[in-house]
Amino acid sequence: MKFVSFLLHGHLPYVNHPEKDKFLEEDWFNEAMAEVYIPLAIMLFELQEKRLKNCFTLSLSPTLLAMMSNKLLISKFVSYLEDRISFLQSDVKNYIQFDQSNENLKAAYELLNLYTKIHNTFVHKYNKDIINQFRILREDNVIEIITTNMTHTFSPNYQPYPNYLKLQVKTAIDDFYSHFSFKPDGFWLPECGYFEGLEEILLENGLKYTIIEAHGILMGDTLPVNGVYAPVYSKNGFLFFPRDIDSAKNVWSRTEGYPGASEYRDFHQDIGTKWEDSRVKKMLHKNIDEEHIKSFTGIKYWQIGENENGTKKPYNPFFASQQAKDDAEDFLNKREEVGNSLSKLMNTDPLFTAPYDMELFGHWWFEGIEFLKNIAIDANKRKNISLTTYSEYLKNNSSHQVLNPQYSTWGQNGFSQVWNNESNNRMIINSHDILNNFEHLIKNVKATSKIEKRAIILLTKIVFLLTSSDWPFLINSGINAYPVKRFYIHKEDFENLYYKILDKKINKEYLDDLAFRYPLFEKITYEDLENYYG
Repeated sequence: MKFVSFLLHGHLPYVNHPEKDKFLEEDWFNEAMAEVYIPLAIMLFELQEKRLKNCFTLSLSPTLLAMMSNKLLISKFVSYLEDRISFLQSDVKNYIQFDQSNENLKAAYELLNLYTKIHNTFVHKYNKDIINQFRILREDNVIEIITTNMTHTFSPNYQPYPNYLKLQVKTAIDDFYSHFSFKPDGFWLPECGYFEGLEEILLENGLKYTIIEAHGILMGDTLPVNGVYAPVYSKNGFLFFPRDIDSAKNVWSRTEGYPGASEYRDFHQDIGTKWEDSRVKKMLHKNIDEEHIKSFTGIKYWQIGENENGTKKPYNPFFASQQAKDDAEDFLNKREEVGNSLSKLMNTDPLFTAPYDMELFGHWWFEGIEFLKNIAIDANKRKNISLTTYSEYLKNNSSHQVLNPQYSTWGQNGFSQVWNNESNNRMIINSHDILNNFEHLIKNVKATSKIEKRAIILLTKIVFLLTSSDWPFLINSGINAYPVKRFYIHKEDFENLYYKILDKKINKEYLDDLAFRYPLFEKITYEDLENYYG
């Protein structure tokens, strides 16, 4: 038997601007809800109806869960969705009345049906609570759910601060428990960022396994006898599942990956960047001069493939659906073919560990969720290959080689380059200065009143958000304005509150304002801080 274990890592930077009715970067969340999380839940319930079990492992970050449970953000999302449904209704009506030959009609009609289904399901069936749907799916063993660092902090950047990393892990598990009423077995290392000894922190918190980039195992202190096709234990008993490079390439590769097929919907061809239309403008944001900003709306009518004259072909949902089925079959065929060869060489059944950003499926790759559904259905029909979650795999496969992994990440060049380079290392240096002050305060200032404890908890939230991996990642990607602004807003908030605490000049009104802007992570306690810094 060959096993394939998908991990879908769900994470977004925490973006919440309650002072605004609409905010451009909040659309990161709106798009992901409409295109990824709700469609994924709908698809998983379809697998549940087919009685399929242990299909996928989901990693849900605390910042993502905080946004999913924020009532104001959810109300903004519903408005976002209704705006698009209204536009699509008018577009379909216009096509039918005035331009029945327009080939965009099919794409508009299909997208209207999809968004209407998503709206009705989320609002009326899920009661606007997507987290509870994942809880139900986990309880029925359709999926496994795990967590990650509290604010997706890139651990290697903070190796000199082990107590802070312990706090990130411990509070993340507590936050996870508050949503799901159980503690996870697994832990996603943000960006697969690992350094030797990090597993000690994970073990202290009752965790059993994580995913590691392939070269972290291949460069270990002992040659892995099963390559990257079986997990390994570190010498202290923590389990690492190495990423399968070929599985990653089939999906991620810009040149060879499935999402580049010509039949698929083109992510970049969005009406918000193409059309001068008053109906489109209603969905767009405005700049400081009250001018509409051309940006993505999520409404896209064209496929990747082009006509002979270089123009984009209209998107055909039927052809795209068939392509998603073919690609799922091809993915499993490749795993079976490689697995047949590996079975002759290995001392255990081959396991293909396939972790991906969840947001790839449905957002960047519109048909990606259908691909996953086809994977689960097709695999269930085969005799020689099976999907599994990591905890389920470990129930029947507990004996593995022992070796110590080495420093590694995923991303460009595999050794932290994306999250610590000339474009963003000034931010990392500043965050180290702030952590030094934070740890000094926690160790030396003992809060005796409720207002002092509240202030220090708020200070902790600010530090958490300031050290998110998202800001250096976005800057490395060429997106500067928002992440730089966010980092320095957090830095200023930290410094103001830090000195108010030291000078004993805390006032309730100031804390209320901060609490309004940082309405997340309500389960953090002052005792958490005392445990690690007391």
